[in-house]
Amino acid sequence: MNSLLMRPLAVDRARLSLSVALGILLGLAVVSAGAMWWRAHQHVPVREVAGGTVDVGFLQHMAQHHDQAVVMAGIVAGSASPQITGLASQITHNQLLEIGEMRGWLKMWRRPLLPQTSSMAWMDTSAGQSWTPEQAYARLCSASGGMPGMASSAELNQLRAASGKSLDILFLQLMLRHHLSAIPMARFADRHAETPTVARAAALMVREQSEEAATMQTLLRHAGSRPLPFPEIEIAVTRPPR
Repeated sequence: MNSLLMRPLAVDRARLSLSVALGILLGLAVVSAGAMWWRAHQHVPVREVAGGTVDVGFLQHMAQHHDQAVVMAGIVAGSASPQITGLASQITHNQLLEIGEMRGWLKMWRRPLLPQTSSMAWMDTSAGQSWTPEQAYARLCSASGGMPGMASSAELNQLRAASGKSLDILFLQLMLRHHLSAIPMARFADRHAETPTVARAAALMVREQSEEAATMQTLLRHAGSRPLPFPEIEIAVTRPPR
């Protein structure tokens, strides 16, 4: 049979295998999260593990945020340079595990897996206090009708159409912006979550995503490119309102 005719079939099989593997990994992550949660809290009063407003809001919004990161990483899998493919695989692995943990907790608390609104009101717990970067971030989310830094449908289509060095650069730019927009949310949950396990998970996300963001910035410099302009988040988290 003509080898050219065999290639689409081989690609389809590879994609199917990847989808099955990702599904299995996500399922294992949910089971693992449940087991870890039970072991850690089997002697803790129920009221302490039910999850407060911050816990639930963070888990719902961050899991949704992670969903898009996995999509973007999947787009470049096998198409980008080996270095970028490796980074994408690392991001996929980390974020699928975290998605499983976050939605595992929500299931155990019998809460919706997805946010019921784009509002980030769960971050506005410091009314009356002095301005904080997290409060500014929450207001920015409310003003924009969603989480800033997410890739648009047009940007995702542009990523799908890119190839070679252009694909590497666009992936780094989109994923860097995506990571930077998640860090204020995770930092807030680290400080304000009622459940210690959720706070620790948020702290780990801050560290991991900060490290990956630094790596992406370095790779962009080596490629002779720059991050995408992101003035909204920079202003919101660094400058108090007048």
